[in-house]
Formats: sequence, structure tokens, C-alpha cells
Amino acid sequence: MDGRALLPDRPILVVASDEAQRFTLMRALARYRVQSAATAADALARVLAGEPITAAVIDSGLSDMSGLELLERVRPGRTNLPVVLLAD
Repeated sequence: MDGRALLPDRPILVVASDEAQRFTLMRALARYRVQSAATAADALARVLAGEPITAAVIDSGLSDMSGLELLERVRPGRTNLPVVLLAD
């Protein structure tokens, strides 16, 4: 991903329950604006509230719901949101 398709003023949302995984993903995306969420509930609240997010990276093994379930809940309201779902 070279970043040309991302909006520079909107962050990428990293969603992972594991703090070390969140930190690693945020460091890997350091050239972009990045925000993080430790739970699916927090991420869902942000997305549904209309926060300006340009993309999301979601761990499949979240503590409060699966990453796939989070994606299914987000998708109806944000059909154009690019999402990377990380599998275990």
C-alpha cells in the first residue's frame, strides 16, 4: 500500500485486543495517521458515530466479538471503508 488512496487527514483504525499486536501494527503504519481500539465495541462505536476513518485493520481474535462479526456490523453503514481482517 503506497498511501496514494488514503486520505492524509483521516486515520487508519487498528483494532486488536492484544496490546503488543496493536503496538506492532501501529509502528508498521507509522507513516500514516493511526488510531487504535482495544475492543470491538470501542471500534464499532467510533465507526457508527461517523468518526472520519480512512481504513481499518481488524484482528480476527478480539476479546469481545470476532473480527468478522465486527466487520459484518460495520459494513452496512460504511460500505466503502477499506478493511484488512487479520486471521490467526
